[in-house]
Amino acid sequence: MRSPTAERHADLIRIALFEAAPVGMALTRLMASCELSRRQTRRRPATLRDLCAERSWPPIIYGRDLGYYFCASEDELEKWERAWLSEKLTQFRRVLTGTIGPHQALFPQSTWGRLPQRPDESDRVERRTGRPATSLSMLSGRDDYRQSRRPR
Repeated sequence: MRSPTAERHADLIRIALFEAAPVGMALTRLMASCELSRRQTRRRPATLRDLCAERSWPPIIYGRDLGYYFCASEDELEKWERAWLSEKLTQFRRVLTGTIGPHQALFPQSTWGRLPQRPDESDRVERRTGRPATSLSMLSGRDDYRQSRRPR
């Protein structure tokens, strides 16, 4: 549920971007054009993306060279979507390997780092290694993850 203020700010951004089309606008120009604060201007493109999806408008994307702009080019959208997805997958991988993995290594009995598993997969890993399967070891394909990271 969006507030009326959020929709009004998103509409201000939409109008400013339509006026600047096809060039796009950097954040500072968008702030000045809409007379919004930096925080409001940074948050409202997300609301505008939702409105674009609901109303079948072209999607709004951000590029370093153009800033925020409406994009209707299939190739450009696909390039942006692939870059966005790659960035999010990298962030997810870093959380798994940099936070959850070390957490499991330090606290092997913790249930937080374990994902629900199929019983047959968990049993198979436990029979093969002699210890319970952790989600990270199953995701990474390495059964020796905790053992190799354990301080000696």
